[in-house]
Amino acid sequence: IANIPDYVARLSATYRLSSQLELTVLGRQQGAFAPINDFAGTGRRIDAYTLWDAIVNYQLGTMQMYAKVENALDQLYPAYSAYGYNTGNQTYYPGNRRTISVGVKLAL
Repeated sequence: IANIPDYVARLSATYRLSSQLELTVLGRQQGAFAPINDFAGTGRRIDAYTLWDAIVNYQLGTMQMYAKVENALDQLYPAYSAYGYNTGNQTYYPGNRRTISVGVKLAL
């Protein structure tokens, strides 16, 4: 089936370093899939890939500070692909590179 991976697997582990500080590591694996518009199955399948993320949380009273790194290893991977019927070419659209976000959550 076009654009549907053979499988999707996720794994996460959280380690509490102290009562206020924790580290979470997440692994995401997506199986191979056909291009988004390749209903006949004639295009090249997209290979499986694995991405790793990390999250650090720090709790201070009712405030939680966090830092998150998605695709921590900066893996290059195609988020999806399209097959050009007129040209016979296959186009790849890259997934997000390493992304870092920080924030604060307040419990009121």
